Amino acid sequence: MRYEIYPKIGGLDEKIFYSPEDVEYCLRVRSKGYKVVHLKNAKIIHLYQRISKKKLISKVNFSHLIGIHYVLKKYKKFLKEYRKR
Repeated sequence: MRYEIYPKIGGLDEKIFYSPEDVEYCLRVRSKGYKVVHLKNAKIIHLYQRISKKKLISKVNFSHLIGIHYVLKKYKKFLKEYRKR
């Protein structure tokens, strides 16, 4: 991310826990007119993952779904307008 964008966009949304915060941040960047670029050759290797469990239904997974719902509700108008383009 370019340094000068952060003061204009701000940090991560504190209302979101675990996972969809990066999606929300990209939507916020796009809604302010900036471009989001995907680097297909970039790799991230997680050596250890503490938060997720193998259970389908857990507090963490439920929090993830609540976060996704929050993001979709927050950007409903923007997403509708974006799909029309």
